[in-house]
Amino acid sequence: MKTMPIEELTFEVFSGLINTSFRVRTTNKTVELRLAEVTRSGGPADSAANESFSLLFHGPGDQLLPQQILTLENAQMGRFDLFIVPVGKTANGFEYQAIFNRLHYAAK
Repeated sequence: MKTMPIEELTFEVFSGLINTSFRVRTTNKTVELRLAEVTRSGGPADSAANESFSLLFHGPGDQLLPQQILTLENAQMGRFDLFIVPVGKTANGFEYQAIFNRLHYAAK
């Protein structure tokens, strides 16, 4: 499976993958997450030079993943590392969020 560089993890890429599965492998288990939302943060600072967005994943209710950098795998994207944070629990399971805030530097 290919490894996707963090620079290629963009709002547009994730927007096309809503409701798809992402597999997380930890030392003793594999957890399936579903990408539920991709939200552009917007605001006055969001421009061609800045990108700000968040991802919301839904996971099973019987396996809580800790706040940390995890390796995720997706059939379309490949493998990549992402810092996720558990942000809540619903009747269906745990919710996790990842936030991207990046400044794009112009080439000189």
